[in-house]
Amino acid sequence: MAAYWCFGHERSNVPYISGGLPLLGHIRILKNSTEAFRLAHAQYGDIFRFRLLGRDYYVLNDKLLFEGFKRHKELSFHQALPRMILTRAFFVVHKDNDPFHATVLRNMQPKHLERNIGHVQHMLETELDKILQRSGAGHLLDWARILPLWMMERWVRAFTHWPNHHRALRRLMVPEIERRVRLYDHQTKHVPADKPDDVLQWLIDYEPRDDPDWMFKCAMRLVGLFFAHINMAPVFFLLTLADLTGRPDLRERLRNEQRRVVGAHGATITPTALEDMTLLDACFLESTRIHAAPITLQRLVTQDTVFSDGSVVPRGSIVYMSSVSINCSAKLHGEDWREYRPERHLEPGKQRKAIAIQHEVLMFGSGRHACPGRFLAVSEMKRLACLVLRGYDFTTASGQPYQFKPLFFEPLTHWVDVGLVLCVVLLTAWIYCAFFRDLSNVPYISGGVPILGDVQVLQNSVDVFYDAHAKHGDIFRFRLYGRDYYVLNEKLLFEGFKKNKELSFPRALPRMSLTKAFFGLDEESDRFHVDMLRTVLPKQLGAVMERIQRVLEDKFHETLGASETHTIEEPYKWCLYIVSSGISQFLVGPELGSSPELFRTFVSLPIGANALFDWARVLPLWVMNLWVNMLTSWPTYRETVRRLVVPEIQRRVKLEQMPQEAAAAGAVEKPNDVLQWLLDIGPRDDPNWMTKCTQRLLGLSFASMHTTTHFFHLMMTDLASRPDIRAALRDEQRRVVASHGAIMIPAALDAMTLLDACFLETARVHSHPTFTQRLAVQDAVFSNGARVPKGSTVYMSPLTINFSASLHGNDWRDYRPQRHLEQKKHRKSTAIQHQVLVFGSGRHACPGRFLAVSEIKRLACLLVRSYDFTTLSGKPFQSKAMFFGSQVVDQPIVFTRLSPKERIG
Repeated sequence: MAAYWCFGHERSNVPYISGGLPLLGHIRILKNSTEAFRLAHAQYGDIFRFRLLGRDYYVLNDKLLFEGFKRHKELSFHQALPRMILTRAFFVVHKDNDPFHATVLRNMQPKHLERNIGHVQHMLETELDKILQRSGAGHLLDWARILPLWMMERWVRAFTHWPNHHRALRRLMVPEIERRVRLYDHQTKHVPADKPDDVLQWLIDYEPRDDPDWMFKCAMRLVGLFFAHINMAPVFFLLTLADLTGRPDLRERLRNEQRRVVGAHGATITPTALEDMTLLDACFLESTRIHAAPITLQRLVTQDTVFSDGSVVPRGSIVYMSSVSINCSAKLHGEDWREYRPERHLEPGKQRKAIAIQHEVLMFGSGRHACPGRFLAVSEMKRLACLVLRGYDFTTASGQPYQFKPLFFEPLTHWVDVGLVLCVVLLTAWIYCAFFRDLSNVPYISGGVPILGDVQVLQNSVDVFYDAHAKHGDIFRFRLYGRDYYVLNEKLLFEGFKKNKELSFPRALPRMSLTKAFFGLDEESDRFHVDMLRTVLPKQLGAVMERIQRVLEDKFHETLGASETHTIEEPYKWCLYIVSSGISQFLVGPELGSSPELFRTFVSLPIGANALFDWARVLPLWVMNLWVNMLTSWPTYRETVRRLVVPEIQRRVKLEQMPQEAAAAGAVEKPNDVLQWLLDIGPRDDPNWMTKCTQRLLGLSFASMHTTTHFFHLMMTDLASRPDIRAALRDEQRRVVASHGAIMIPAALDAMTLLDACFLETARVHSHPTFTQRLAVQDAVFSNGARVPKGSTVYMSPLTINFSASLHGNDWRDYRPQRHLEQKKHRKSTAIQHQVLVFGSGRHACPGRFLAVSEIKRLACLLVRSYDFTTLSGKPFQSKAMFFGSQVVDQPIVFTRLSPKERIG
């Protein structure tokens, strides 16, 4: 402390949140970061910072973050990515940003969902009874936000099962990859009829093969993809169910909407049918808005950055986007923004879809680095909600609504974690006191404590960021453990996009998604995923979803039983199982996707990943990598995916190398799955390209499962207490089924506007306080004079949009999907929009949002068309504040099978 006060110099003018403690910093944000960030936004405005373990973390609202996107390239997403998702520690991917996943999701995800939509729905409906346990990956991602990356990588390798997972993946997947390579590698013009249609084949097709260990990397990518998807989708699905549990009227409206959509599109929940379910979409948006994390993806400030408001974020700072300023904005969502009211997203002039990149509800980030898997996640979550609603009603067994509690601080209750934190606190505090200088003029949120920083953002970041935006405007910052994090609103973030190249998304990506720790991906900017998602996914999405729809239907009926009523004690795990059953086959095809070992691995990926992502925002990236490799099972997961997928890749490659005449004689059909997409577009000049392909598949799987489960759960919880919305969703589905058939083709999902509005409302209500982060690669100065120093992490805050009373009415706290339908032009949830921020915005908007929304809406359609549901307690789900967001307090849901006359399709 003496060295700091004698020699230290403040490099940033961003205000700290209040309540920090010596050495530890603002540790109170670990208890309720949403509330801490909301209050900080109200007090400091657009940007503030908090300190944890001697490091400052900056939280920006969407205004400043988009200013950083447009004008400042110092806010690097890619440099923050390894810390964010621990790609190297988890999935053995050794680049900071791996665009391979985004390429697969954006280019191939939509078209495969379009072609296989029935199969996805069928698979999800048949595997709802197998809910597996959490892997702890989210816990590691949380630690990666505040611990050094090298520490996290060593942690994963030394104290977790990830090395075992890697060996298992190599043993199981490499032979399959080799088999696929033999069968399909020579097929360049004519796709064989029997070629697997799964993510593994996509990865084999896309994976560069210049690496001698490319098959193992291919398997690791598969694990990463599965982890990402399965980690998010159950969360949002559970949140939606929790919010719907105590709202029987809304559930009935959703059923009516689904009946209408089914009548127009048929029983299969196609993307078009999901699109028509605007109320379901609004429920999903509302659940997401209410339960969203207070901050979203982080950025690393690569050089000193000065924002337009004069805020200065120093180089090397971690900057978070605060979703609180949008999701908790009375201006965007009305004075009732704390309430669950999906109708707010269906109001005239405010209609929005959950899959869209919007600025009223921040769900999947914003800008060009918005979650590329949001299409799959939203589609799956909405599909799950539809499947639940169409056949069951549900409520909590206790009759009490779900309660939410802060989540991030809970790992500290274990004495081992406490000891680790104390060691890291002492070391980081000494470094901070000796060398830290503030070069930014961005105000801090109030309430920081010495050393620890603005720990209140860890307790209730949504409220803290919301209040900070109200007080400081477009940009503020918070400090955690000696590091500042800048939070910008959309205005400043887009300003940074257009004018300042210092705000780098790729360089912040490692911290944001922990790509190295989780998936083993080391590349700083992997454009491969982005290109694949943007070009291949839209073309293939429908076909894949049609194929999987049947699986989903079977899983729904299997898990909910043949009796009239069935109680699900743990809705989130149920959602996770349903989502995973469909995604696993979507990734690597029906044959390999049905492998019990691979399925268990995929299901284990998202469990606990949220905590790891949260900690990655405030802990050094090396700590998160060490955490993942030492204290989690991610090494084992990576090895398992490698072992199982690489042989499939090899098999497909061999099939590609077969003469066309032999392939035609053998009726070899090219698979239509993510793995095949990866194999088709992936470079193979790396001798280890198959391993990289599995790593990319792993990342895509995680992104799709995590996002879809998260939003579908949120949407189901939102609809559980709203029978009127469920009824409206059934009516909408009947109308859509009548015109499009029972298979939920993309056109049918698009026709379900109420379902789309429910998803948007769920995403808006459960909005995170921050979105994707950027890294300031050099000093950045925004139009308001705010300065963000080089190396700072900058976050976009969606709260000023998602919680805006001006955009969503004074009832923006309520869950009201109709608000999105009341807009002059209702934009689909997959669209990049500025009324609800779900999947980010700009060029880094989530390329996988088409898959996510399609899957979520399909799940919601399948649920609503056959079941009604409510909480067993008869009370709606409640949310609790947690680190960088909120969480639905789970409670039992009672599903009631609809009568044959009421069922749809």
